[in-house]
Amino acid sequence: MPRKKTQKAKKDTRCKITISPMDIQHAVFDVCGEDLLLNKPFVCRLGSNGPSRANHIATRYEDVLAALRSTEGWYGIPTTMFRHALIAYAAPSAGFVVQLAKMSVHVVADGENADGAPLVRIIEGEPSMDVSRVVLNMDRDDPYLRPRVLFRSWSARLQLRFDAKVLTFADVANLLIRAGVLGGIGEGRVGAAAANTGYGAFDVQPQLAVQ
Repeated sequence: MPRKKTQKAKKDTRCKITISPMDIQHAVFDVCGEDLLLNKPFVCRLGSNGPSRANHIATRYEDVLAALRSTEGWYGIPTTMFRHALIAYAAPSAGFVVQLAKMSVHVVADGENADGAPLVRIIEGEPSMDVSRVVLNMDRDDPYLRPRVLFRSWSARLQLRFDAKVLTFADVANLLIRAGVLGGIGEGRVGAAAANTGYGAFDVQPQLAVQ
């Protein structure tokens, strides 16, 4: 009588993935600096047939200032500027993977402007107008003037949210310190290759980590 063929059990070749839970924590830092130059993303061209130069600049300055004013009336720094400094300058210099930095560290906003853009509140510092000539497309005969908001001296309390399974509090503090020294924020920042005027650098004083 012929023997029946026994079927061998199929080997499970599926890859088992274990995803650990996140450990979200918050770190609070006092940051302060000098010569912070902020701008709304637009370019203002002054043509011969347009409004007067003084009126045009004043109008544009109010537009820039409004973008930095919260719905509660205080002035602030866009959270995207701190995030950019952390990811673009600090992370690569520390050998940290940029994509991992994007997912692991986030800036907590104190409020938002009328358009809903998140802001970090400036605790100390008064805004003033700075008007400087900008050259676009190497067209030096047709000047562009850009009004910007300048804070000669400023300070803020910055709150960062991070995954403690990826970064420690010390890691986050060191990243922010690198961001302040190597990158800076705003226009003319120390990390800008084309327009480095030494603006936007800041010092960091760690405060506390809160789960």
